[in-house]
Amino acid sequence: MSFLKFAGFAFLFVSFACTAGAADGGLAERIAAAATRFEQDLGATFERETKPKLESWANAQDAAAVQQLMELWPAKGDSNRPYVQWHLLRLDPHQAAGIQLKPAPEPAAEPADYLAACPACSDAALVQKVTDLITPPFDVVRAVVALDAPETAAYWRAQQDALATLKRELLELSKEKQDGMGQDQLAFTLLAYYFPTAKEVRAYFTAKHVKIPRQRWWANHVDQWLLKRELAGIDCLAWKPANGEAPAKRPDGTWGLRNATWKLPERLKNCRAEAMVPGGDKVTFRLNLGDDQGGGVTLNVARGAWTLMPVQPGAAGTALATGAWPSGTSVPVQFELRGRQVVVTVGGAASVATTLPRPLAVAKLALETPGITASRLRLRFLGDAPPQMFVTAAAVPAAAAAPWQAERDRQLAKAITVNFNENSAEEVATMLGRLGGAPVTLDESSQAMKDLPVTLSASGLSLSAVFTTLERLTGLHAVANADGFVLHWQP
Repeated sequence: MSFLKFAGFAFLFVSFACTAGAADGGLAERIAAAATRFEQDLGATFERETKPKLESWANAQDAAAVQQLMELWPAKGDSNRPYVQWHLLRLDPHQAAGIQLKPAPEPAAEPADYLAACPACSDAALVQKVTDLITPPFDVVRAVVALDAPETAAYWRAQQDALATLKRELLELSKEKQDGMGQDQLAFTLLAYYFPTAKEVRAYFTAKHVKIPRQRWWANHVDQWLLKRELAGIDCLAWKPANGEAPAKRPDGTWGLRNATWKLPERLKNCRAEAMVPGGDKVTFRLNLGDDQGGGVTLNVARGAWTLMPVQPGAAGTALATGAWPSGTSVPVQFELRGRQVVVTVGGAASVATTLPRPLAVAKLALETPGITASRLRLRFLGDAPPQMFVTAAAVPAAAAAPWQAERDRQLAKAITVNFNENSAEEVATMLGRLGGAPVTLDESSQAMKDLPVTLSASGLSLSAVFTTLERLTGLHAVANADGFVLHWQP
């Protein structure tokens, strides 16, 4: 199942029961280990056979982009020269040095601050060309990850075989019993993660009178690579919205849009809406990145101006940023969220960065408009920082074990029994803290996920394996510290 195949989330009644005890974790540990072994073995195949080919393709794309940026290089004295220069330096500082450009800007503490340093550009057509070079359209990416593409065909064959083996193993383990007790719920929860539409999964949860748990979709190793490279996302013009009117193709090649909402396959921490829409003071629309609770952030365009507004249920928001909406037949717009940082770029104007009052887990992209045309509307999935900002850190000598580490190791090895049925992540953290013997808390990033419903049932599973399974199902990663364990959201 690819990350880019979508479906809605299931929400059930909240109930739970958890105990700590001396139950033998053999069967539960074998089920959890089957999933871990599958991920590791398939991951090794990806690293060995597929990743080098994808990296080679990506490097060739970057090299071609640099060459084309050089060809777009404005004449000396052109006011748009710094705009192209900035993007060229981001892509390849070393080659840019060959034309004696000033040094690349140092990455700022926040990615949004770094991106907001991009100079303005008065040429909308140039902005569109540069944007397409920096962020290739999804159809270009789709070709290189197709089932028969030379770069990825071997991985898809290996994945098919590995998934069949995993499914067979989990189904067999679901029938086993240890000390008269089965672990079928754990086995089928993992089956639902990897095979949400399998007939065995549907039959099992139907018999239990509960919906199939879908806290998160499995992202295979190709998908993970695409996400890290920021090459994955949704083309809203080609994907039918969950609510509202579907985009309508016009004779001139643009698309007619009205009110519509696109629901996402899982909650996103970082994403960017990219649009190409008309300019002028008659253009009216609202573009919202929203969560499941009525919160979010909205780009509001009306009467020749744009406004960035936070959306909080039951509260009137204060504008975070404003600007003039340009004229012209085609205005490129980028509306980006990374954590609490928001960056808006309208036309070729310099980006505006601001900070949301609270973290946001994006579950939908919503458009409100009486009618607008667009040649582009897509949502790109992002990492915590732009790929060009990844810096290889110098090797750091291993630190001596902290005085609390031995106690955390003992707690991680402790066998516990859990039975979460659509409990919130916040409730899960609290209960795991009680069972494990050390507090489990949510950091700021995971606060946006505190209401995520979690389904997980197992007896005699080590706390370490519970944390591993929880991360697999939700993206919440446990880190030990002096006070206990902290859950970080790492989608």
